[in-house]
Amino acid sequence: MVKVLRHVDFEGKKIEIRLESGPESYTAGGFEVNLDDVIVPRTAYTISLDPNKKFIVPEDGLSAHKVKVVAYKFDSGTGTWVECSDGEDLSGSKFILVVHEK
Repeated sequence: MVKVLRHVDFEGKKIEIRLESGPESYTAGGFEVNLDDVIVPRTAYTISLDPNKKFIVPEDGLSAHKVKVVAYKFDSGTGTWVECSDGEDLSGSKFILVVHEK
C-alpha cells in the first residue's frame, strides 16, 4: 500500500510524505520504493508505525526515482535490532517515508 500524504514545494524543491507498507516477501539487503514526483532525492527519512520494526534508508540508498529501505526487527532474546529475514512478510508493517528533492 502506498499513499502519498502530502506534496510540499519548499524553495523550488519538492518534499514528498508517503505512507508505505513493507513488502510481502522481504529480500535481505533492502527493498526499493519507487518515487513518482521526486526525481533525485537529496535526503530521505522514515518513521516506523510498527513498534517491533524499523525501516532505515542507508547512506547509499538514494538514486534517481528510488529510495532503498532496509527493514529491522527487534530481537527480544538479544535485546538488539537485526535485519529482517529473506522471505519475511512485512506487508502489515507501515512506515512514513519523507523524501526531499535534490
